[in-house]
Amino acid sequence: MFKKTNILILISFFLFPSAKAQFYNGSSMKFGKNRVQYEEFLWKYYKFERYKVYFYKGGVDVAVYTAKAAENIIDDLEEKFDYYLDEEAQINFIVYNKINHFRQSNIGIGASGENNIGGITRIEGNNVFLYFEGDHKKLEKQIRTGMAEIVVRQMMYGTNWKERIKNSTLLTLPGWYIDGIVAHASELWSIETDSRVKDLIMSGRFEKFNRLAGEDSKLAGHALWHYIAEVYGQAVIPNVLYMARISRNVESGFLFVLGVSLNTLNNEALKYYMEKYEVDDEMRNLPQEDLLSLKTKKSKVYRELKVSPDGKYAAFITNELGKNKVWLYDLERGKKKKVFKLGYKLERINDYSNPLLGWHPSGNILAIIHEKKGQILLTYYVLDEKKKVHKPIFKLEKILDFNYSDDGKNMVLSAISQGQSDIYFYKVAPNVQLRITNDIYDDFNARFADNSNKIVFSSNRPNDTLKTGDETKGLLDPNKDFFIYDHANDLKVLTRLTNTPNANETHPAPSGKKNQYTYLSDKNGIVNRYLISLDSVISHIDTALHYRYITKSQPISNYSRNILEYQVNLKSKKYSEIFYHDNRHRLRVADLQDQPEHFSMEMENTGFKEKKIKESEKQQEDQQATEEMIVEKASPQEITYTSVSVPEEEIETVNPAFIDINNYAFEKEKDRANTERVFEPASEQTEKKDDDELSPNRFMLIENPPEIEEGEKEFTLPLQRNYNLSFAATDITTQVFDFDYANQIYQPFIAPNGPYVNPGVGSVVKISLLDLFENHEIEGGIRYSWNNKNIEYFLSLENRQRRLDKKYVFQRQTFVSVSEFTIKKLHINQSKVILKYPFSEISSLHATFNLRNDRSITMSSDQASLNTPDVIANWGGMKLEYIFDNVLNKGLNLYNGTRLKIFGEHYRQIEDYETEISVIGIDARHYQKIHRDIIWANRLAASTSFGNKKLVYYMGAVDNWMVLSNRQKFDFGTSISQDQNYYFQTIATPMRGFIQNTRNGNSFALINTEVRVPVFKYFMNKPIKSDFLQNFQFTLFGDAGTAWTGKTPWADDNSFNIKIYDGKGNLLNPGEEPAGPLKITVKNQKGPVVGGFGWGLRTRLWGYFVRFDYAWGVEDGIIQKPITYLSMGLDF
Repeated sequence: MFKKTNILILISFFLFPSAKAQFYNGSSMKFGKNRVQYEEFLWKYYKFERYKVYFYKGGVDVAVYTAKAAENIIDDLEEKFDYYLDEEAQINFIVYNKINHFRQSNIGIGASGENNIGGITRIEGNNVFLYFEGDHKKLEKQIRTGMAEIVVRQMMYGTNWKERIKNSTLLTLPGWYIDGIVAHASELWSIETDSRVKDLIMSGRFEKFNRLAGEDSKLAGHALWHYIAEVYGQAVIPNVLYMARISRNVESGFLFVLGVSLNTLNNEALKYYMEKYEVDDEMRNLPQEDLLSLKTKKSKVYRELKVSPDGKYAAFITNELGKNKVWLYDLERGKKKKVFKLGYKLERINDYSNPLLGWHPSGNILAIIHEKKGQILLTYYVLDEKKKVHKPIFKLEKILDFNYSDDGKNMVLSAISQGQSDIYFYKVAPNVQLRITNDIYDDFNARFADNSNKIVFSSNRPNDTLKTGDETKGLLDPNKDFFIYDHANDLKVLTRLTNTPNANETHPAPSGKKNQYTYLSDKNGIVNRYLISLDSVISHIDTALHYRYITKSQPISNYSRNILEYQVNLKSKKYSEIFYHDNRHRLRVADLQDQPEHFSMEMENTGFKEKKIKESEKQQEDQQATEEMIVEKASPQEITYTSVSVPEEEIETVNPAFIDINNYAFEKEKDRANTERVFEPASEQTEKKDDDELSPNRFMLIENPPEIEEGEKEFTLPLQRNYNLSFAATDITTQVFDFDYANQIYQPFIAPNGPYVNPGVGSVVKISLLDLFENHEIEGGIRYSWNNKNIEYFLSLENRQRRLDKKYVFQRQTFVSVSEFTIKKLHINQSKVILKYPFSEISSLHATFNLRNDRSITMSSDQASLNTPDVIANWGGMKLEYIFDNVLNKGLNLYNGTRLKIFGEHYRQIEDYETEISVIGIDARHYQKIHRDIIWANRLAASTSFGNKKLVYYMGAVDNWMVLSNRQKFDFGTSISQDQNYYFQTIATPMRGFIQNTRNGNSFALINTEVRVPVFKYFMNKPIKSDFLQNFQFTLFGDAGTAWTGKTPWADDNSFNIKIYDGKGNLLNPGEEPAGPLKITVKNQKGPVVGGFGWGLRTRLWGYFVRFDYAWGVEDGIIQKPITYLSMGLDF
């Protein structure tokens, strides 16, 4: 691919010595990442009363399960937040069969707004995007998370576009606040969350709340909201959110409702968790022996630790923001080496089931199962030969786990197909799969046992009989048990080893002894290792002996943190495990014989587990009491009643002027609540009787009621429908104060000496319309300059459904230019077709074809200008760009990574085919983290134009410079060469310490460097309440560069270096001869290169990123007087 990329770049420079892009208006440059489509999906959907569920081939079972779960989840979240969703806005659940398909989608690809200083407001979008991971428990959590985001967004920003524009501008919520409340709503608490929060608290990271980022920030927010629910009650949370919204201040929500400040609340929560976890850890510890002697990094996730059969090596995977590396660790020498890599560092949802590792029984082959370009590949890494062999695996959508048989000829797979995770027997050589389980239940962690005659696995199936299809009427059990399948005899009845409704068992493995197995369980609230023995006893005797099996389980570890992964290799007689402690993953490999067969210490439950057990017992008691009451009061005949009839005299009358501050509701909520209180009419009205006497007359009798399990609603599946393309207005961008052009168009050169026409202050409105899957986008907008000299329109249509993206653009720009003798009004109309081909998520090639019409109208100020005809020119052009972008966003205007654009463009005038302009250039930027959030940003930009017409670059100042006085912005003292045939003009920025046109020419080169320090974010530990302080940055910067004509800045053909005059002192153009005999040549003593240095401040104010720079220019080694710049814009 690298060779292909180089060839395409060379073509762009030589075949087309040449479309936000290039240096049209300074340093503002559009980069961006890509989505790569390998497959095309034909969407269908089910339409329900409140939502739609979209799916494609192979996803109907997941779609049906989503529909079943959604109704209960929506009702539960509305009750939890005491807020009803807007009934007019239907919710869309978009279901992908696997995460790799979801990554191919265009969801969110255009929502970065990296060059937008005023922000983007989402005015529509009740869409929940889901992907199936083989686990219905995780699917339900995705549904809850997506719905919680919609509920919170409507609560905080409103339901109509007017409210959302106003609130998104005035209300800024920190990431931990939103992510935390969504996490709390999607899963109140869990054993996994409890373990991670424990590590967050006990390691001291929670005390530095403001420094937390990413997953830690989300965990801290989740912990804070959970503390509020535990101490103050779940019911106060909607009030906190409501007060934050109406006061447009996060602090006010806590202060007015809870009576404590955010800092006090943070300290109280820290003390609460410290006391709780200190008690939990009193009798627990973590092993310090047998840990691998490698320093794990905080930024990486470690997984798939597998010991080789000969016990010499351990293989594992590191995942850093999606970039996976497979490592071989020499257990004897303590050294590691990388043998395989996959993916890129990107800010997206990580797939921790890809790739997978497994050792061949020979010990010389490491098998790696991974996904590439939508296909599953089995890669062998041969240790002796140090080579890789690839083999595709067909028919399956995704493999979740695998294990070799003892002879290495077969594998057992846990894989996804047709929306189900099942167990497969895979014959390696012929590439054939045999399906063992075929049902809706989730099957994981399959392993061969007993000389590969049996297969052990974990599953959430309720019974031990293998059947085909979906027999469930409700949702699946989230917890999994441990089963054995007799593969040698192909029995359809499984052996069930565990049956624990309140515990989750995973990672089963043979222990090395007959009928004895090890596994992981969270029985006591922490995931530990357990040992289970299977024995048989005689159940009864008739004509033969009949046996029944009994099991005995006991813990063999008592860790203070969850064991994340556990693997056993019987040949090497070793086991491996991974746990997370002190903000790092710990990898451990130990001998199997050192694993105890019993654990004498009593396993105490954690506080969280004890609470869950009590809640479960109370729930069972309440359910049992309800059943007993129904049995006692109901008549012998089976009757089902519904709809209680309430007599009118029972209804309490309330003064309409009275306002109950403890039970308030919005008008829309009142309307809905009143609607819900309208009961179905009963068959007969009766007077109220004692509560303990249930009269059938108070209910409506339903003959032959349907068989519905208690607690479930009747579910009816509607007809499938085909999806048809439709658009909805989703985003609106509003910038009341704007100092940049909306369109990226070269300005016509204003002869003879400029200047560059700055856009001035104006306002921009842009609306985006997207289809449901964001494959198609219509975007239109207008920019109006307040001085009435500049107005712009733009309209675009983009189709990114397939790998080759297509975009069609129309742009119109009108502005007035004032030169020494004339005033001209310029009209520019441009149409473009842009093709984009992504090589990967971080690199792509763009091709642009455009037609441009320029019309220059001389405004009449005298008879001569009145008689001046309009000048019309039509241009055709094309452009090629190579873009590389792996930058990670660390905060507002804080990045980490590299961006690069290399481009070439060529224009020809249609009326005069010999008139042409070619431009080539490069813009490379690298952002290096110095420490935490302190970033060192560097930029190299250069460009040149050639042909019989050229482009002139004016160097100096900054982009979007706001000059609010009569201060001069353009240096007319620097002459512009008149022999270059300039037709277009633009600026080369930033060059701080100078005004525009300190240097000019048809070529320029520029280096910028900045150190960006988010002052308050870096030094403060407690949560920052002010968005102004959160994004406040101090910068130190330096610039150096020049613009020139000729071959180099120092050559004699650079017009800046040589000045030729006639005898009368008139400046002559190069090649021009004087009228008289006298010709004077003056060599400029100034160096062509200039520089600048200084300091600056940046922050976000009223939604705008505002910049202040104070710079000293350096020319010929002399420091100039400082210049101040006030501007708006991101990056340089």
